[in-house]
Amino acid sequence: MIKTENTQKALNTLRKVTKNEVLFLSKGQFEEKFKTKLDGNGVHYFFDEKHHICIDENISESEKECTYVHECLHAILRLEGYPCCYLEGRRDFRVEEKNSLLRITGSITDAIHHPTIYERMTKDFDLDMDLYFRNLLIKKIERLELMKTDHKDDLSVVYISQQNFIDAVEYFFYPNEVQSKLFEQVKKMLPDNYGFLKGIKPKKLRFDNPENSKSTINDILERIKRYGQKRDAEILNERVWNLMIIK
Repeated sequence: MIKTENTQKALNTLRKVTKNEVLFLSKGQFEEKFKTKLDGNGVHYFFDEKHHICIDENISESEKECTYVHECLHAILRLEGYPCCYLEGRRDFRVEEKNSLLRITGSITDAIHHPTIYERMTKDFDLDMDLYFRNLLIKKIERLELMKTDHKDDLSVVYISQQNFIDAVEYFFYPNEVQSKLFEQVKKMLPDNYGFLKGIKPKKLRFDNPENSKSTINDILERIKRYGQKRDAEILNERVWNLMIIK
């Protein structure tokens, strides 16, 4: 695994706050062990009393370094008491349904953690964050492109929009230039989504400590539920959003 001053600092910081073993896995090792595809450049799993950090070895050296630090910070925030999203287990789920819902819990956890992670990556490490955010901008625009549709009232379109709102929470914590370009794209591709996001007051998005993070994300989830209700998609609250527990 890549070793730099930044990655060593991130690992040392993590080891100071945990007594559990920290394991680093390649993409192949991760997918074989957990029987799931790696979504993105990396991931942190706490499993079997060990921290498992996976980084895609096929990305650039700069991306590997940033991803290493990023995933260590996910682990550190959990240990500091920052909340995560979990699937409320009131019933048995089909495998496909459960995997889909678990992806959403991961997206919500990212929305909670990423504002603080980006701040610490910028302030506490000597990383090329300009390049990091430029790459992030490309990936987010590609994601928006995949979401474009001509339909307006279909249940699946509402569901896609609701998931986009979760992903877009972190836009507010990007550098101004990157943030502006993303909102520009949302306005052009998904006007309804743009209206929802512009109704969010950035000053109320507080992720500076665990308590504020929990309050903020619960408020976003309530907004998402109301959005579904207004578009005759309240059934999605029962099927999805009421199953998301923040703790």
